Amino acid sequence: MLHVPTFRQPDDVACLPTCVRAVLAFRGYPLSDEDASRLCQTDYEGTVIDLALSGLADAGLDADLHQFESVAELRELIADGQPVVTFLRHPSGSLHAVVVCDVTPSAVTVMDPGPGEYAMLPLSRFEDLWCRVQNEGIVVGRTAASASRP
Repeated sequence: MLHVPTFRQPDDVACLPTCVRAVLAFRGYPLSDEDASRLCQTDYEGTVIDLALSGLADAGLDADLHQFESVAELRELIADGQPVVTFLRHPSGSLHAVVVCDVTPSAVTVMDPGPGEYAMLPLSRFEDLWCRVQNEGIVVGRTAASASRP
């Protein structure tokens, strides 16, 4: 399991910037809630994924949106030390970002920024919620060593 730091989102709309903050902290680049929200261009209504990707790129960060074929691809990235920000369909109908930290044959462990803690979801439940958003996820990393600090 990847021990991505657990952070609680500061409000109801900051799940994506909180996940980005956790992944960057895992990589050794700590950010404040405010800086993560600024980079992701989050406002009082939430975060638009394309704007977040653009803001992260402007800060010198690689942040690529992928449509994965299966959970097996997530498992491979985790095995390579790469946490993945994924989107789950929340019961309210909105999207909720979480960081995938581990994938086993029966469960997926995520850092859920809602409560700010790890949660283990049965694999079938994770797949159901994830498939509703077309198996999308963001892989966040640094660009070349010359990238400026966000």
